[in-house]
Amino acid sequence: ELPLCTSLRRTAESKKMASWYCASSEEAKQGLWCRRSELVAKLSKLPFTDSSKAEERKAISAQLSSMMKPTPGGGPSPSKQMSDEISKAKKSYCEMHAELKGTYCASPNPP
Repeated sequence: ELPLCTSLRRTAESKKMASWYCASSEEAKQGLWCRRSELVAKLSKLPFTDSSKAEERKAISAQLSSMMKPTPGGGPSPSKQMSDEISKAKKSYCEMHAELKGTYCASPNPP
């Protein structure tokens, strides 16, 4: 199979996993990864060419920037938090979907 086809299938499966995970519980929905994904989705739907949406784009961009700032007083970085959430989601998703063992679930989890 062509690498592009494999990549496209994994991307599609990753999106399905994210949708499933973020809808699976209130805790997941309130996690950094799910909140960030929701904002990114909103931002991607706002056209660059529509100046009436500029303030909305600016507000969403500010929210994204704010949520990715280092944790005050130490603690895990936002990137580490997201990586941990993604790993947890993938583990749960792949346990439920044994048929994906040879494709999406065969790829390693993020560190």
